[in-house]
Amino acid sequence: MPNFGVSTICFGPDADACEVLDFAIHHGFQGYELSSYHFWPERLRPDEVEHIRSGVRQNGMRLAIHARHRGISFGAHDPALRQRFVGELQATLQFAATLGGDVVVAHVGELVPPVDAPSMPEADLRRQAFEYAMDSFTRCAPLAVDLGVRVCVENVQLRPNEVITSFADHLRLVDSIGQPSIVCALDTGHANVNGGIQPCIEAFGPRLRHIHLHDNRGEKDEHLEVGKGAIRFAEFSSFLQTFPDVISLETRSPTDPHGAVLRSRADIERLWRQGTP
Repeated sequence: MPNFGVSTICFGPDADACEVLDFAIHHGFQGYELSSYHFWPERLRPDEVEHIRSGVRQNGMRLAIHARHRGISFGAHDPALRQRFVGELQATLQFAATLGGDVVVAHVGELVPPVDAPSMPEADLRRQAFEYAMDSFTRCAPLAVDLGVRVCVENVQLRPNEVITSFADHLRLVDSIGQPSIVCALDTGHANVNGGIQPCIEAFGPRLRHIHLHDNRGEKDEHLEVGKGAIRFAEFSSFLQTFPDVISLETRSPTDPHGAVLRSRADIERLWRQGTP
């Protein structure tokens, strides 16, 4: 069976990371993920770091960290700004290794034009931003290899203000870097809003090494419990069943977050027991 993980995002921006880990251990999850609300190397106290490290190790769990994604752009035209984001990602890679993790998820981010050329043609802006993003991740690749941690570049919502606006461009970024430590992550909610989940699976192919699983109604990213939105999980449940890496649940419920996580896992497992193609 695949490795199901639970992300701290399920319990909100102020979730206690150690309490989420204890929940995951108690309910037999194989994975655990620190979400993208924070820059985790500065967030956790030494005693919390040790609690997570020992809990993950003693329970044979897979650990992932979602790098901070708000306000970042690995394709920013400002080199100082870009270097700050690269430095954060490198620090997150090191922190993941310290905790015993092997995955860091990252967004490419939004277009951030140069301040001295606000009227740059969009084609040139996008081309340069793509090249800068490729360079940013390439600079992180050797450290990831040394630490035994993969950078999983997550599909975003393909909005016009983002550096990546198609699965083809996402794949071109990863393939152009050409490093085994830079791979792909699938977010079912993002893909359902724009591009489609099955097309994303097919586009990423063997480069897909991490999954964020949650539901929505197809209009915006809602992080709903499985079955509360419009995603037809039955259509790709067989793929999920054979996925060799971590499927990290990212459901959110303001009234019953614990139940939403457990029911979501149970619903996917029910599809597997039924043998739904």
